[in-house]
Amino acid sequence: MAEPVDDLHGEETAPAPSAPPKPESAGLPWGGILAAIALGVVGVFAVQNPDVVSIRFLVWTADFPLATVILVTAAASVVMTSIIGAVYRRRRLRRRAEKEALKKLRSEG
Repeated sequence: MAEPVDDLHGEETAPAPSAPPKPESAGLPWGGILAAIALGVVGVFAVQNPDVVSIRFLVWTADFPLATVILVTAAASVVMTSIIGAVYRRRRLRRRAEKEALKKLRSEG
């Protein structure tokens, strides 16, 4: 912890603030860089495939440009991956909290 500093008049002032700790993710944002590269690749692929395709699902049929199908599919996969990741992280944090609570109860008893 920082020590109090005397000002010019000999009075004690508040301690100088210490530097905040670096977050664990300090450095290059590799996830963002990879996402941008993947977005570029999917975008180029979509633009190079302007043909219209027929999409059939159960009893429905619709015609869409292939680029639209590619981009919607990519966006849906990003959303699904984010949802699954959030559920996994939440379950992992809950398990960790339960484990720490059990450890605390065992140490008290």
